[in-house]
Amino acid sequence: MNISLDGNAESKMGDAIHQFGERFALLEIKPDQSYCQSEWMGSKGPKRAYRKLMDLAARDEETKGLTDARQTLIQSTRGHFFAYWGETDGDQSHMHQLFIQPYLLSALKALPAGSYFTQTGSCYSGRPSSHHAVILEGSLTVGLQLGNNFHPGWPTALADFFSTAQAVRFCHKDPKALTVPSSCLLELGLEIDELQTYVNFLCTEKKSDGCERDVLEEDLKMILIGSQGFIRHITNTTELMNVIKAYREDRLVPTLGVSPRFNEHPSVTVIPKPKYAPRT
Repeated sequence: MNISLDGNAESKMGDAIHQFGERFALLEIKPDQSYCQSEWMGSKGPKRAYRKLMDLAARDEETKGLTDARQTLIQSTRGHFFAYWGETDGDQSHMHQLFIQPYLLSALKALPAGSYFTQTGSCYSGRPSSHHAVILEGSLTVGLQLGNNFHPGWPTALADFFSTAQAVRFCHKDPKALTVPSSCLLELGLEIDELQTYVNFLCTEKKSDGCERDVLEEDLKMILIGSQGFIRHITNTTELMNVIKAYREDRLVPTLGVSPRFNEHPSVTVIPKPKYAPRT
């Protein structure tokens, strides 16, 4: 896909510091790619995130993408991922073996061919048709930008995020588009206000939405990571919401743990490398 240049172009652990412009991503940790389907095929039934995103995709289909449902689906694609280990023929380092793929696009891809639209209903029971799932996959794209070309596709190796030759980008486009403006290409990750909005949507289960009761708590195996070094292991939805709230209010403290024992030895002097005079 070609990129039109006519449009407008758009390390430290910072646990307790509100970093200006930092972008965040939610990483759902899985042993390998096959375990991603445990979100919707687990023994306890589909997870809340899956149900709410599929219900939202159904609303997007019902309204032809003209409501705020599309904006939340965009936020999900930019900021909510699976992360897992894998192997490829060209593995060069561990960073080439850690893969990341969007949660939403993974769920849409897994819908069986011929699936019918199910209207949004009680407690997030709506489901998009497989036809609309394909449309969303072609519209909400993640891939690699190499110069004036954008190559949609996933998963993406962690090494790609640190490459100087290419950049990992998100693009919201027409599914059949062969050209997009450069302003369409956005960095992955959500700013803190976007993250707060998305997590508020993702984590809550409400009686007013047809659920049996208002529920917040659900177990997670997740890492919340920031572009400027923030990282926090998350074990449940309540903790996730509390961490984001505390970060926004500049009162987040480092994760509690046992202080490490430091081992020190006498220092030694480093002798500079001799400088030899050039031969004459």
